[in-house]
Amino acid sequence: MSPKPDILRLPLTTRYSLAAAAHLATQPHGAYCLVGRVAASTGMPRSFLATILQRMARKGLLDSCRGPLGGYRLRTQPTRITLADVVEAGGDGSHDRGQCLAAARKCDPDRPCVLHPVVRACQDDLWDMLNRTKLSELAATEER
Repeated sequence: MSPKPDILRLPLTTRYSLAAAAHLATQPHGAYCLVGRVAASTGMPRSFLATILQRMARKGLLDSCRGPLGGYRLRTQPTRITLADVVEAGGDGSHDRGQCLAAARKCDPDRPCVLHPVVRACQDDLWDMLNRTKLSELAATEER
């Protein structure tokens, strides 16, 4: 039996938010981490990452400090932060439903396609998982 294809595609901002938060969760408690260090460790473009981290700080997930010993750190313990918290803090505020999977148009819940209930159920399950999973769990896999 061949492996199942990877069909779940999270937005780039979401993937970067999760990866950056996981990296910060591996740092000693209270230690700031420079943007360049996070970018080098994760392979993310520095300027795009800086925008995401600034947004996460404005939304209260991170603390920031300027200067050569500054950077970003988690505001609270990773055991108290869910992946949903990270996704919501790192998101750009757009809730674009994206392309319909069964028709050549944008997703429209007022005119649902045949796949809409299935996709909606998958999204609901994903949000449930993000709300149940702590950042510390994601960080533990990064440390390996």
